[in-house]
Amino acid sequence: MLVPRGGALTRALHVVRPMTLQGALVFASTHEVQVLHRRDWLVRGKRPVHSLARTVLLLGRLDAVTVRQDARYTGVSVVTMRAGTSSIDLPVPSGSAAERVLLGAPTVASA
Repeated sequence: MLVPRGGALTRALHVVRPMTLQGALVFASTHEVQVLHRRDWLVRGKRPVHSLARTVLLLGRLDAVTVRQDARYTGVSVVTMRAGTSSIDLPVPSGSAAERVLLGAPTVASA
């Protein structure tokens, strides 16, 4: 369960309807990063989620990899991978192995 940034009312609402950051598997080689994840990274409530998505990022095509703290939830980092005019945001737990693997891609910068 994620802890929202904000006041007591916001946190109280999240007790009733908690938000969860779904897990992901991150695989990396010298040429690509593959991420197996749920279709929706953030899910409200406690119902089971039955979705699967696969994202493949070719490291030779990446122009930039940046990381920033999520504006809504504590303990969540958003890794943005940019290739040309396209980009993808990958929310992961701050300090996790997934974050370290994603940040191991070339041209990493902190935001």
